[in-house]
Amino acid sequence: MFTPIFSSDTDGAPNSATNYGVLTPSLAFQTTENIRQNVIAVAGTISELGAILPTAPGVGKSYTFTLMVNGVASALSFTISGTDVAGSDMVNSVTVTPGDLLGIRSVPSGTPTAHATGLWTAMFEATTSGESPLLGGLYANAPTSGTNYMILCGTGPLNATEANVQQVIPTGGTLSHLYVDANGSPGVGKSYAFTLRKNGIDTALSASIVDNNTSGNDTTDSVSVVAGDLVSMKLVANGTPTARRVRFGLKWTPTINGESLLMNTNSSAPSNTVTTWNYVVAAGGWSTTETSGRQCLARACTIKKLYVNMSVAPGAGKSRAFSLRRELGPTDLTCTVSDTATTANDTVNEVAIADNDGCSYQSVPSGTPTAGIAAVSAVAFIAPASANHNNLLLTGVG
Repeated sequence: MFTPIFSSDTDGAPNSATNYGVLTPSLAFQTTENIRQNVIAVAGTISELGAILPTAPGVGKSYTFTLMVNGVASALSFTISGTDVAGSDMVNSVTVTPGDLLGIRSVPSGTPTAHATGLWTAMFEATTSGESPLLGGLYANAPTSGTNYMILCGTGPLNATEANVQQVIPTGGTLSHLYVDANGSPGVGKSYAFTLRKNGIDTALSASIVDNNTSGNDTTDSVSVVAGDLVSMKLVANGTPTARRVRFGLKWTPTINGESLLMNTNSSAPSNTVTTWNYVVAAGGWSTTETSGRQCLARACTIKKLYVNMSVAPGAGKSRAFSLRRELGPTDLTCTVSDTATTANDTVNEVAIADNDGCSYQSVPSGTPTAGIAAVSAVAFIAPASANHNNLLLTGVG
């Protein structure tokens, strides 16, 4: 099974030092690698790594981007230089195994022009047909006490209120093989405990980082989900552990082979007066400017099954229309949450996505609806029999 990785960053990589970022949409790159890593729960290969920058590096200057695996540079690498704004490696591929730590290294040369945002993409091919990875984690240290919640798909913040980070499942399948990791141990007699939640209830799928360990896993339990279910990851700090950057990976096994998940939610509500946009993956805030880091770069696939769950109904005579955007333009994949309803979906329309298309979710309010958190999700589909992307070249958005 092929899984297209949709990603971007909101702050860009600095132009004066080596920095590191994650594969999922996130905030700024950092000089410390082990606070900008994902952990993967599925065996397979990563290929077709590419990026588009908003500004060219400049003549005689460049950025070199490399996939890092367990702190070691892989063969998957490319350079964007001179007047170019895009680059990719469409030749090399890298094998990864469950528990591996992944990230992106950025190396500037010649003090290139700084870029405020960047769009990323890659392709994952699972060793076992019908499997797909979910990558989750924090972009800040976990607290040392209490219970908090994280989004399941993408990098984001913790929240003490679960409803603020729940994501809506857009299709049927199974979640399993939870791998958890931290950039250091919690300390003797201390732990970070992770538990998958479904519709506000703990499931059996759980794992802990305990004592002097930095990782843990549950490869036994699994949880079935259907379209419309709400999911999150619970994190409990026990014994006042040392504050650490934590991340987790899950295996997604869809009922329909070829379906992977594009899930977003954010604790800040979309505007109730103007149109706003958000990533198709992760926990970015809704923005009034679509191009300011609110797109994710895609690999060729079909996007379908748009699902929305609102924490609060819009109110009588009021509504919010949600849709998938492709290349800053509208698509037919759209649904509207109206009046006293809190959910909506479009399971009829489908959108063909080309390599390097920029994709986002759009929210359009009508009648000044009541403010509420919006969980928006869709399915990215690649038919197993036709998944062949190795001959496609990266050009650019537009």
